Parts: sequence; structure tokens; C-alpha cells
Amino acid sequence: MIVKTKKGEFEVEPINFKDRRELHRKEIKVYWDNKLDTDAYYELLDWVMNKAFKNPEEALGKFKDEETDEILAAIYQEYKGVSKKKS
Repeated sequence: MIVKTKKGEFEVEPINFKDRRELHRKEIKVYWDNKLDTDAYYELLDWVMNKAFKNPEEALGKFKDEETDEILAAIYQEYKGVSKKKS
């Protein structure tokens, strides 16, 4: 699947139901009890990176860390939009 970001278009691996549930568990940890856990947020982005790309360094290595975070956040949002249950 193709994800369009401010830094370009990226071919990423789709996620399945099991992946979506795992992603949901990770995102719950990011904001729990009205507190933002930045470590959990970066763990979530790393999970997205490793699911999205067969070779993350090849795909993202040329970007600054902040740019990589933006790209991964866009992929995360796409995963959430794409993976929503269809009625």
C-alpha cells in the first residue's frame, strides 16, 4: 500500500487483524490515566516502522529523526484509517 506524506510517498506493508490488535494495545499505553508516555509513543513508532518496511534503514535512513517521526506518524494514521472495521 502507498502512504503519502510531506516527505514523499512510501510503499508500506499492510497490517492484518492480529497486527491491528497489537497496535491498539500499544496505542493504549501511549496515553493512559490522562498521562502521555513518550517512551510508549516511540515504541509504537518503532513497531510501525518495523511492520511497514522490510528494510527500515534503507527506506528512512536519509531522513532526520524528526522527519522519520513525521513519516512514521503518517503511516500510523494510515494504518488506523485503513484498519478500521467496515460496517
